[in-house]
Amino acid sequence: MKAEPGFEFSFWGGDIWGKNIEVFPAKKLVQEWFGNDWPKPSIATFNLESKGDTTELTLIHEGVPVPEIDDFVVGWKDFYLGPMKKYLESK
Repeated sequence: MKAEPGFEFSFWGGDIWGKNIEVFPAKKLVQEWFGNDWPKPSIATFNLESKGDTTELTLIHEGVPVPEIDDFVVGWKDFYLGPMKKYLESK
């Protein structure tokens, strides 16, 4: 992953793909996400805010097709944000 607008990425063997739309290092990242045969991308927005000696991450993921919402809720927690939190807290 590169922190630059237009950078294209894929996850999970190509099941999810997209590109960075906006990149503000240590502040905000906005990405287009596609999955399977979605007719249009979803938009994932990651906002970081300093809170004393910690950082708060807010994720807004809009436009996920309704049949896949539950999978994404679990996926964000179990495969992305959960492991990232555990990794960062171990440092």
